[in-house]
Amino acid sequence: MHNFDIKQLAKRHLEHQLREAGIEIDTSPLEPGVDLIAILGSGGKPVRGAKCLIKIGANKRDRFSVIRKWKGKADLLVYAWNVSTTDADIYALSYDEAVALLEERGHTETKSWRVLGGYYLDVGTGKTRTWWTNHLSPYRMDAEKLREKIISVCNSRSLDSENGPTMEA
Repeated sequence: MHNFDIKQLAKRHLEHQLREAGIEIDTSPLEPGVDLIAILGSGGKPVRGAKCLIKIGANKRDRFSVIRKWKGKADLLVYAWNVSTTDADIYALSYDEAVALLEERGHTETKSWRVLGGYYLDVGTGKTRTWWTNHLSPYRMDAEKLREKIISVCNSRSLDSENGPTMEA
């Protein structure tokens, strides 16, 4: 399966979870660096400021990456691992949460991060896999957790911009 196909399957899995959570999907043209726009609605109508810009990283394996140019482009980085036609493991983190995990492992001190502007890793096996599995577990999403995460993102953005609404789960 090609990378494009994997990303399209991952996007479909994510869209399914969003719809299951009662979240609408904006079908308007996307900004560079954004793969999907989720909209929290109120009675079927979008709430001003309640958009969540999503960047999707998809892979057949467990691969984690953060690129510095993503900062400020998307509200959520969604990682879809073990993507198949029937399922995917979905994780959702803010850019800052993803970078914090890299910092904790010392990856932001590497040439890859400092000079080349990003870091990619296969989660692997053994202690490395155990560490990543444990630290990513709070970010593993089902439909309800995804809704809560998007509400949290919208609320934190509205606090930053003074005029956005706050939403309840």
